[in-house]
Amino acid sequence: MNGILDAVLAHTYAGLLIATIIDATGVPFPGRLLLVAAGAFAAGGDLDLAAVIACGAAGALIGDHLWYLAGRAHGEWLLGFYCRALPGRRRCVDRAHELLPRFGALVFVIGRFVGGVRILAAPVAASAGIGYVRFLVFDLAGSLAWSATFVVLGYSVGAQWPRVMERFGVAGGIALAGLVIAGGAVTFYAWRRTRRPLSSG
Repeated sequence: MNGILDAVLAHTYAGLLIATIIDATGVPFPGRLLLVAAGAFAAGGDLDLAAVIACGAAGALIGDHLWYLAGRAHGEWLLGFYCRALPGRRRCVDRAHELLPRFGALVFVIGRFVGGVRILAAPVAASAGIGYVRFLVFDLAGSLAWSATFVVLGYSVGAQWPRVMERFGVAGGIALAGLVIAGGAVTFYAWRRTRRPLSSG
């Protein structure tokens, strides 16, 4: 049994890298949840905290670079393709072009935490002629901040888990975790409802 667990943990870093690459491409994938889980494992000593953060950031950076390179060749087509699935396609494209003039290079840091923005930022930057070095510096900062946020969140929860189990038992601990997850989901949904989508006027 220990051998199986060791084998799974040995490939965790590669799995995190692949998962965050997929997450960065915009494909529906629980990359952030996996980072939280990996952070919890790091709190238990099964994974290295710095390595987990680095893998998450590297995956996000690689995924963004795929968008950046694609944006250099087909920036406008990519924007049109993405916005086609949203109401108000023309407004969506216009708002995407407003990202850089409005936020500057910080869009790569702040925008990484906002779904539609983090997907559109790289191709918009490429089509607007933002230099590779500038893109790399700010996107690296954003990727590290994004990865560290979710990993440290998981680490904080994982560090308290033994105390929760001791006080409430297995069933109580699972129930409490479920309540926390449900509360987080409701809070996140409410926050998303207050945000204006890219297609809104």
